[in-house]
Amino acid sequence: MAWSCVIATVATAQMAVAIAQAVESARFFKASLRTQALDPLPVRLETAQFVLGAMNNFIIDSLYLYRCYVIWEYRWAILGLPGIFMLSTLVVTTLIATGLVNMALQVPYSLVVATNLVLTALTGLAQLVGYCGSGARHPVTMSITCFSLVVIGQ
Repeated sequence: MAWSCVIATVATAQMAVAIAQAVESARFFKASLRTQALDPLPVRLETAQFVLGAMNNFIIDSLYLYRCYVIWEYRWAILGLPGIFMLSTLVVTTLIATGLVNMALQVPYSLVVATNLVLTALTGLAQLVGYCGSGARHPVTMSITCFSLVVIGQ
């Protein structure tokens, strides 16, 4: 429940920044028709929206990573590859948003896709290997497994 509140809060903040950005863009366009003055505020709002989106994605992937961790019966080795993808996504997105790196937006989006594919594959692989099901040690494992199997369509 707490995760849902955090995710909803960050998504709401991101939406508020998007609305503020739209309002400022409209004002900027109106002002640019009169003068040629440039205002850095729309750029800062875009940066804030980008960073909030990266944070929200990291929070959501952290929840999914925890689910995999539980399904794989608390094995730390499972956290390696998806954790690297998640941290890489957060770092690259933050560097792009702050302007420290000039990189195509396909890079962070590709990292997000790779993270989700690895987490989904690990969830499905746990079922195939037999880490979940009747031999599960934790009662939460069964409910997470059922949820994950519904999500990946098995």
